[in-house]
Amino acid sequence: MWMPFSGGYDKTKFLLISPVDALVRCNQQVSVNTIQGSSNTTQNVSANQPEDEKRLKGRAHFSGSTAIVEGEPFTATLWAGAEGFHLTVNGRHETSFAYRERLEPWSVAEVKVSGDLELLSILANGLPVSEDVDMASVELLKAPPVPKKRIFLLVGVFSTGNNFKRRMALRRTWMQYESVRSGEVAVRFFTGLHKNEQVNMELWREAQLYGDIQFMPFVDYYTLITLKTVAICMFGTKIMPAKYIMKTDDDAFVRIDEVISSLKKANPHGLLYGLMSFQSSPHRDKDSKWFISPKLFRLEDVAMGIWIQQYKDSGQQVNYANDERFYNEGCDSDYVLAHYQSPRLMMCLWEKLQKESQAVCCE
Repeated sequence: MWMPFSGGYDKTKFLLISPVDALVRCNQQVSVNTIQGSSNTTQNVSANQPEDEKRLKGRAHFSGSTAIVEGEPFTATLWAGAEGFHLTVNGRHETSFAYRERLEPWSVAEVKVSGDLELLSILANGLPVSEDVDMASVELLKAPPVPKKRIFLLVGVFSTGNNFKRRMALRRTWMQYESVRSGEVAVRFFTGLHKNEQVNMELWREAQLYGDIQFMPFVDYYTLITLKTVAICMFGTKIMPAKYIMKTDDDAFVRIDEVISSLKKANPHGLLYGLMSFQSSPHRDKDSKWFISPKLFRLEDVAMGIWIQQYKDSGQQVNYANDERFYNEGCDSDYVLAHYQSPRLMMCLWEKLQKESQAVCCE
């Protein structure tokens, strides 16, 4: 049985590790069970324990016995709490461990039982099953039908093939705004192909299931992000006509209600709304992720600025509406957009909006 040890074994220190959902990380009765005798000492150390424990042998004395006995049937229950996963065996709590950033319970796609276990039966509740596409929870995450008339706002989201967890976080949070579910606002992920064929197959199945992915005809590289910007603009003018077009990333939390409210208050003629930097210059450091050579302006933000300037030079009007509530480096109170949010933080932000009706950050 695995226990969440950290470093060398120290009973006192180990038992003081912060609990998860008010449950201890490890039931001390199953940590080590040693029986010390004379020269014919019998020592029983539960399976899969750290080498540090095995070296303790005659020095560690804990009472109790393991909940799993070889050859005997047992019932194990793995359940998700607010802070982490918990395991009970035959009705007794055995171990708990906090969620890792990349393993939130809602992102679980499958459960695998392996090892030296003879599985008699298994019951799973609350997990997505790919074969059952009629599940109510999945239906709520699918892209709603698009009205035949021009929509109010198209949100194009930059994403990549292996960012499934980020896309699911968006589907479960701000893509659940009523304006999105009603079809007034459409959200689409713009994703290129992956070098791994298996990733592409999974992405294709995801696109068929949720109906919100637009494929780009190239293998994804960051330097090609400008092409996604062009694709979003073309999609919002030719394929799914929208009054306004917005672009964002799959790690950005967007308060759609506030965006709509701001757009409706602004002068729509030549409107450019969001966070704008008028004093920025291209990155010339070749080691920078955002490096741009003096002869080439391909990076998406710089390219957009050049296009807007060319639009102005042609005699067209540009109505700038700068909103400093678009936080490009994280989150701050009263945000409209919070960037660099993990799936866990996405869920936290959404929960706070639902319960407190306030834009409050989680970290």
